[in-house]
Amino acid sequence: MSGLIVTLALAYAVILAILVSVWLRGSQALWMKAAVSVLVFGFCVASYQGWRQVTGWPAAQVLPERFLLLSSWVREPDEKSNSSGGIDLWVVTVTDDGPDMHPRAYGLPYDTELHQSIEAAERRMGQGRLQMGRRIVEDGRRTNVGAVRLAPDQQLIEFYDVPDPALPEK
Repeated sequence: MSGLIVTLALAYAVILAILVSVWLRGSQALWMKAAVSVLVFGFCVASYQGWRQVTGWPAAQVLPERFLLLSSWVREPDEKSNSSGGIDLWVVTVTDDGPDMHPRAYGLPYDTELHQSIEAAERRMGQGRLQMGRRIVEDGRRTNVGAVRLAPDQQLIEFYDVPDPALPEK
């Protein structure tokens, strides 16, 4: 992953070099140079936000409908630092074919009810019981943008113990 970040940094350096050469050697009108500069700056900001999703930052996307909870981190709201808090979950998506082998981090806004539910799930995990999560789907609460489903302000989630596997009879 660090090689990918170095490649991205080099790509930004090349774009910056092209932009500087347009400003220094280009014979275009001043308004055109300014427009290109604003366009390049917007591209850099948008791609940085996209790369944050790839490089391990918690994604602000809709949780999978079923998932295995690996860990969580809850930050309570703090009036002193003017922080609204947040909840980060590390999960593995579970489908009918089985679990995905790649965990993903999701960032959620802080919610007292969800905080209590996560604490209870973490206690059960401490007792050795794996925890499954289920996102409760309510119509009209999803926002779709292309292939990326952005998270609504609040997602309803419930946690439960992973059921024991059904073994075949001997």
